[in-house]
Amino acid sequence: PISPPLMGKLQIAGDFELPYFFQSDMAGEFRFTVKVELKLKITVSGSGAPTVEFKEPIVEVVKDFQGQGKTSLQVGAHAIINKFFIGLCVGPICTGPYAQAAQTFYVGFDAFVGDRTGLVSGNGCSEVVSENKLETSFVDWEYPDAVCTLDGTKSGAGFGAYLKIPRTRVSVTMTTFDASPLTGLSHVWHDFKVQDEIGEGDFHMKELFPP
Repeated sequence: PISPPLMGKLQIAGDFELPYFFQSDMAGEFRFTVKVELKLKITVSGSGAPTVEFKEPIVEVVKDFQGQGKTSLQVGAHAIINKFFIGLCVGPICTGPYAQAAQTFYVGFDAFVGDRTGLVSGNGCSEVVSENKLETSFVDWEYPDAVCTLDGTKSGAGFGAYLKIPRTRVSVTMTTFDASPLTGLSHVWHDFKVQDEIGEGDFHMKELFPP
């Protein structure tokens, strides 16, 4: 208690999900080991809205594939703050800033190994005339030519990885909650419109480990 009957209240609830997608048309063996470090920072200021900041993830990858064909893997992480509330309460009635946030990121891997069925004039993905080419399966984005290598006149191979970070979804409002059994209502009396400042689309859509 701050001073009777005034009370302070802090509530935090979150969740974390790891969606993944896998697609393969490859005869052989392939292994991906992925280590991801994701940091989250919440800042509360007495003069304004709380801020939620997700740091860009640190990604480490170990890969190994042998065979013919192509394969794609996309690993995601979805961090969710379902509720962040800090307020002052008088009895069952509390008021203060209320925030919700969600951040997703995806790390994708694509690989191919295959015999070329046509002649080439140079080096790079676009020069490989084959049933199998290095291309993404889960995002609308393609790799630059430099990630492909050609072996003599017989085969081509390529491995690529990308990082996709959509913009953070954030809602911050000033909200009054009435937790009494007869009402149990909430009232938003100010919206900071944080999402308008963040915008839509992606923060990052880039190649990992460029040559």
